Amino acid sequence: MRCFRGGYKHSISDDINRVLNSQYVPMIESTYLATSFTVEDYRRLEREQNRQEIARFIYKRFKERYITPLRGNSSKKHGFCTMAICCLMIETLESFWQGWCDTKGRGCKAFNGFFKRCKENGLKLGEFAAISKDFYEGVRCGILHQGETTNGWRIRRKGPLYDPSAKIINATAFHNELENALKRYLSALEESDWESKIWQNLRRKMKHVIANCQRDDTQGV
Repeated sequence: MRCFRGGYKHSISDDINRVLNSQYVPMIESTYLATSFTVEDYRRLEREQNRQEIARFIYKRFKERYITPLRGNSSKKHGFCTMAICCLMIETLESFWQGWCDTKGRGCKAFNGFFKRCKENGLKLGEFAAISKDFYEGVRCGILHQGETTNGWRIRRKGPLYDPSAKIINATAFHNELENALKRYLSALEESDWESKIWQNLRRKMKHVIANCQRDDTQGV
C-alpha cells in the first residue's frame, strides 16, 4: 500500500523499515561476542580502558572457538580438522596483532608475520618461520580449499611438532603450541599501555568485529 506525503511516494514498508532500523542499535549492543559477553560489555570496557578485562575477553573468545572444542574425546578427533581450525585461528590472531579488518589478499602475509613473531618470541611454532609460504600454500590453502594437504605435507597426531625430513606436522602438538602463541599475545596486551600500537590495533580490529554484527539488508534484494 502506497500513499503520497508532500509529493513523496510513501509505503507502509517504509514505516516498518524505520521501526526496524530504530531498534537495530540496541540489537547490536546485545549481540554476543563470547559466552555471556556482549558488544555492550566490550564498549563499556573500552570506555573504561580496562585492559585486563578486555584481555580476558579476548582469551575467552579464542579459547571457546578454537581451543576447547579440540580438547574433548581424542578418539573422535582428526588431524585435518585440527589443522583447519588452527589455520583459522592463526589468521584471526594475526589480524588482531595487525589491526586488520580481514585477511583478504593478506593470507600469506598473515602466516609469515605470525610464524616470524613466534620465532622472535622463542615459541616453538617459530620453527615454521622459514617455510611459512610453503605452509600457507600446502597446509592452509590445501586443507581449506581442497580438503587435503598439498606440496607433500602430511598430518599426524603423534611424534614431534614437525618432522622436516618428511614434512609431517603433529596436529595435536601444533594446536597446543598455538594456545601458547595466544597467551603470548595476551601477555603483550597486559604489558602495554592503552595508547600503544598493539592496543590501537586491537581496538581497530574490534571496531570491524562489531561492524560485522550489522546485517546488510541490501544483499539479496
